[in-house]
Amino acid sequence: MTVASPPVRHAAAKAHPGRKGAALALRNWRVPWRLIALIAIPTVVAMAFAGLRVEAAADSAATFGRSARLAVLGQQVTALAQAMEDERDLTATFIADGRPAAGQATLRRQYAVTDALAQAVRTEIQQVGRAFPAQTRADAADVIARVDDLPGLRSYAAASDAPAFTATTAYTLANADLFTLDDDIAQQAGSSALVGKVRALGSLSRMKDQTSLQRAILEGALVMRQFPTGTLDALIGAQAQQATDLASFETSATLGDTQALNNTVAGPRVDQARALEQRAIVLGESGGTLNLGPATGRQWYADMSYTVGRMRQAERQLAGSIARQAGALHQGAMRSLVLTAGVAVVVLIFVLLATLIIARSMVRPRRRS
Repeated sequence: MTVASPPVRHAAAKAHPGRKGAALALRNWRVPWRLIALIAIPTVVAMAFAGLRVEAAADSAATFGRSARLAVLGQQVTALAQAMEDERDLTATFIADGRPAAGQATLRRQYAVTDALAQAVRTEIQQVGRAFPAQTRADAADVIARVDDLPGLRSYAAASDAPAFTATTAYTLANADLFTLDDDIAQQAGSSALVGKVRALGSLSRMKDQTSLQRAILEGALVMRQFPTGTLDALIGAQAQQATDLASFETSATLGDTQALNNTVAGPRVDQARALEQRAIVLGESGGTLNLGPATGRQWYADMSYTVGRMRQAERQLAGSIARQAGALHQGAMRSLVLTAGVAVVVLIFVLLATLIIARSMVRPRRRS
């Protein structure tokens, strides 16, 4: 009787269905490859997490770096806007007074002030490169265009027969592009607290511009002793816009910034300028002449200039505070980047040493056996 031999090979085939799959099984790896995997896997994972943290810190540092750069630019832009406002108001008085030769020297001195600040803005804007958003670069280009247009604007306003109100409007439109850049700076602030401050600065700059515009309109009317067509409505509109900008400022500003503005723009001279302006509006609405006398007109212009100057002081303080805060945030982000990178390196070294120690402890018993 013949006994059948057991199907050994068949059973082995079932136990090991594929040599390729068996070779990939971790238990069939050679010891050197296991050690490499033991070291490589945790090291790669640690590098990935560390890289993400360092990248996040680098992005934050870059964002606050752009904010700091734009904050400095904002300081320069607000100074240029003030110079253009002064130039606008002096030009309006010059035209209303009949363009006297003696007034040209005053204008030329103001032109020199404006040109120096315009050059500073141009230099700062050259730092706004491709790292900044496209809208920021476009708004910066618009500011440069307004700076380039200044000679033509001056020629049109002072050397032509343009009415004072028309020249004033041309300057006001040119200033609008400067305030648009301030709005864009707020969007790039990178910090909620900083965003509020930059928006408050934009509102304050507009409010000051409207106050300066009132100075230009009413001074021209006082010189001519009447409101030319459209100027009374423009004056009332500038007052209304100033009130709107003040409300916007109070919405965005901190309580401290609001209190600082109220304390800075206050006093008898501010009140006197406001009272005489209201008196002139009442006279204009009743159809009367603005025969208030040269001395009264000069005093009102001085008081209104004092008001604008106090607003400029508040604006300068707020712009400086923004620049300092943005600089501090940038420095903090840079310190965080260095610290994060240092911690990442330490963690990687620790992971690598730990895996090497564990691998060594696994190899020693095998060598002894």
